[in-house]
Order: sequence, then structure tokens, then C-alpha cells
Amino acid sequence: MAYAHTVGGTRYLFPDLRTLLARASPFRSGDALAGSAAESAAERVAAQRALADLPLRRFLDETVVPYETDDVTRLILDTHDAAAFAPIAHQTVGQFRDWLLSDAATAEAERVGSRTRHVDHPSADPRTAIGDRHDDRPRAPPTGDTSAHTQRQRRVLCP
Repeated sequence: MAYAHTVGGTRYLFPDLRTLLARASPFRSGDALAGSAAESAAERVAAQRALADLPLRRFLDETVVPYETDDVTRLILDTHDAAAFAPIAHQTVGQFRDWLLSDAATAEAERVGSRTRHVDHPSADPRTAIGDRHDDRPRAPPTGDTSAHTQRQRRVLCP
């Protein structure tokens, strides 16, 4: 399926989702060498706007990497939870982005997080949120740097 958007009187066409995603991405020299980067800032903006108008459902309907050749694509499609996706399936990428950045998303995450967090799991303790450990080995105390950031990390990581 082709995608298009007009910027400054110029209509930019993107033949498929892979091209749209590549052109909407920030400039990277590797992408330019591969020929997948936007040719101009205007084309990048057009791709970003076209991407913002894209329904989330399209990512399930049009795979970027073929199902037959990619384990990640297979994992995503094979384990997709349609019931969990249903409340946001109608949204566009832009609408979903706006919701994620809203206070409503924070409240929802807190509500869902408090319902799903297990007390006996390391992630239940906010002090272990950074650098979760999945073993019982003792931690060596940090040495050297005494900056405020490092001191905060010590309090978080080494209760």
C-alpha cells in the first residue's frame, strides 16, 4: 500500500511501510549510504506526518520484514493479543503518541502496574528498577565517582 503527504506544495509518495518508516527516521549516515534515508528535510517531515496519520492496525496488516524470514516478526504476530490491542486499534500513530505523552497514560500505567506487580518479583521494589538483578550474588559497593548522580544510584541500587 502506498502512503503520501504534501508539504510546501510538494506531494511525497512512499510506496510501502518500510520506505515510510525509513524516510520518517532521523538522518543517519548509514541510512543515506543504504539509500533509505529521506532525500531532504521536507521529505522527512512528509514521511513523519504520513506516519502520524497511519492507523496502528496497519503494522499488523503490513509487515516490514517478511514473516517467513524473520523470527521477531513471527513472534510479534504469533503472540499478538487482539483483546488487549482492541482499545487502541482505532488510533493512529500520532493519536497513540499524544495519548502516551498525556497524564491519562501515566494514570493508566500506574493503575495497570499496581495490578500486575508481584511483591516477590525484583521489579516490585522500586529501589531495584535500575539495573534489575536476577541472582542473589552480593553487590560490590561502588567506588570512585562521588558525584550526586552516582550517590543517587548507590541509594537506588545498593539499599
